[in-house]
Amino acid sequence: MKQRSNKGLIIGLVISIILLLGLGCYVVYDKDLLHLKKETSNDIQTPKEENEVKELDINSRLVQTLYNKVSSETEESNWNHFWYYSSEQTKDGALENFDVKTSSEIVKMQLVAKNLVEENKKIITCSDYNIPDYAPKNSYLKEDRFSLCYTQKEDSIYHSNIFYFQYGYKKDYVESIYKELFGPNSKLNTDVPIYTDCLHISSYNYLNATDMYFEYTIEGGGTNGPGGYTAKIAKATQDDEQIKIYETVDEYNDEKAKVDTYTFVYTFKLEKDGMYSFVSRMKES
Repeated sequence: MKQRSNKGLIIGLVISIILLLGLGCYVVYDKDLLHLKKETSNDIQTPKEENEVKELDINSRLVQTLYNKVSSETEESNWNHFWYYSSEQTKDGALENFDVKTSSEIVKMQLVAKNLVEENKKIITCSDYNIPDYAPKNSYLKEDRFSLCYTQKEDSIYHSNIFYFQYGYKKDYVESIYKELFGPNSKLNTDVPIYTDCLHISSYNYLNATDMYFEYTIEGGGTNGPGGYTAKIAKATQDDEQIKIYETVDEYNDEKAKVDTYTFVYTFKLEKDGMYSFVSRMKES
């Protein structure tokens, strides 16, 4: 009886040991399996999605607003349509690239001139302001430019019996346009004149004493012949950080026959404040 009892005890003990060994192996296997799964999941990298580029409606307010800050559409050919992209007097600027990091401050201020709103122009009474007869000279302005107030003085060599209004813009207003165009961190250089025409006849020059830009001029004039450039928006695209506007430019000769076609890409980048600043205008090769 005792012998049977011992046999049963031994058998039970053996079964218990087998069960414990099996459980231990299962735990080890389960841990290894989990570890393998973790390593495998780490090894498999989810491919990063590239910035999705979508096409924009070229007639949308966003596209039209950005485009008209830096160019404009025209169906009538004109040699001076893109004059503000040239820093040199009388050059049309149509085929010149622009990059905000490297382009002339003269060109940047000509783009500011393009965006000046007439309603913000101040009509100045000459007797109320001590406006110098000539604009201050500096490295950007070396020629004599006289104020319109000076033409009203009888002892002026430019005296005219025709009454000319003297105009001006507040510096804060000019600076707001500059930053709107080129970004909130851009720095306005008040030494740079704001030319308002392709011949550089009229300009706005900063006077520190009044903290305003006043109109100055030189004697001159000129005309251009038939032909020139037309411009039209072809398409616009947007990704997370940029908007690109594609412009088709046709060139016509003096007989108004089309001789060439170009594509310019205007790039704008998204700033932290949610607005877009102008980065570049590049001829597409």
